[in-house]
Amino acid sequence: MNDKCIDFHLGGDRSDISLNNILQFATCDEEVPLLGYENGVKPSTTFHEVAENKSFIPTANTCLLQITATNTISLEIALPDEETLFQLYDMAFLNAYFGRK
Repeated sequence: MNDKCIDFHLGGDRSDISLNNILQFATCDEEVPLLGYENGVKPSTTFHEVAENKSFIPTANTCLLQITATNTISLEIALPDEETLFQLYDMAFLNAYFGRK
């Protein structure tokens, strides 16, 4: 489900979010460097199982150029409704705290 959020944002379907917002969230760069990233490292997305009572807000590791999104492999923890999930991603992509605040 969360990969759907990222695809939705990348597709430009969220009016307040641009690809630059997502790139800046993941890398702290406003644009891709002219010569690319060091050693061919490319921005990536990983998924981890969300623990009970934890947040569904995606986080970023700007050193690894990586967005970490939550997933609910087990059926014990339900995803928030779609609009709430999109709002969490919007908030993360538009703030300067990398989803940690």
